[in-house]
Amino acid sequence: MGSSKPSIIGWTRSKRDVRKLNYFHKQISLLNGDGKLGEKDIESLDQLRGNIIDAYSRGNLNEKHNENLKNEMSVHYEKIFRRRIDDALNNSNNYTSKKIMTGEQLAQLRKEIKYVYSEGKINDKHYDLLNKDFRSR
Repeated sequence: MGSSKPSIIGWTRSKRDVRKLNYFHKQISLLNGDGKLGEKDIESLDQLRGNIIDAYSRGNLNEKHNENLKNEMSVHYEKIFRRRIDDALNNSNNYTSKKIMTGEQLAQLRKEIKYVYSEGKINDKHYDLLNKDFRSR
């Protein structure tokens, strides 16, 4: 009986990790409930990201699950910024009350993307893709 304690503890931790992972996946999918991620979703993404970081630091998520969730969040941040880039290039400025020249909008977006990347919200792959998108236009 004494030798089975470590396997029971491991099984319990694994179940807890999966439950927490499923919870966060549901939260992420709720953000995308209307099918369009937008500027309004950044605050929710930031809050959810903070909750994931807290859960990982408390030991409620293992490293692999944490990395998967970070990548999933990065995809959503990239989608939001890609939509904003497209909107700026198509002159549909939905993000400010005053009209800003497209060049100024793109410069502002570049700064925001650099900042979001520096905070670790976007991974290297998505940051590179967004930068390539800027260079190709």
